[in-house]
Amino acid sequence: MLAFFALTACTGTYDGPAAAGEGAAAFGKVRSLLGDGLGGVEICGLGLDVDCVISEDDGDFLLEPLPMESDVVVTMEKADHLRTAYLHHTALDQEWRKTLMPASLVDTMTARVDTTFDADAGHMMFILWAGPDYDAFERVPDVTFALTDDGGEAVEGTFYQASGGMPDPTLTATSSAGSGGAFNLVPGTYTASLEGATCGPWFSPDFVPGEPFSVPALAGWATYMDLVCE
Repeated sequence: MLAFFALTACTGTYDGPAAAGEGAAAFGKVRSLLGDGLGGVEICGLGLDVDCVISEDDGDFLLEPLPMESDVVVTMEKADHLRTAYLHHTALDQEWRKTLMPASLVDTMTARVDTTFDADAGHMMFILWAGPDYDAFERVPDVTFALTDDGGEAVEGTFYQASGGMPDPTLTATSSAGSGGAFNLVPGTYTASLEGATCGPWFSPDFVPGEPFSVPALAGWATYMDLVCE
């Protein structure tokens, strides 16, 4: 079965403006679920003074300049696909490989957890992998993922994906897929915590493994997180 939960990866380096000290960049390739390059994707820096770009027919893109050594949110949007926001720190100067999920598949996923996708709400998706080499695709099972809102209340409705990629409401921790998330969140800032392994957000160079961390739920977007485990 297609492992469509593998939405993201980063590899390689970039010898452009970031290396020259003129600014950082997000660059790489956007792909379909089948692994083909996906053109026509609008890629923007949320709240940043940078022009949006459209991915080429082969999926290649270059978004620049981004502020140096800063936390940023890079959004990707294409008709009939899940609007996805990727958390990124521009000190991590690596090539991106991102996969956008078709909207029809999102509807199937939400049905598996007995809900209906709310396009105006915030959503979260995550994947756990044993670092530092993402390309090894070593996912981390048996980890629980929990969210609390800005009032300290626990959020219900987090889910985990089975090995084939679909949410499985019987799971109480990550499977061999190492992935999961939460749909239909009230937009705002949440605190995420993980138990069962020493993990943290790959998108932050200053994270402390095993410590809770903040994640935004953005109205109308699915926030996607790469989480690396020791």
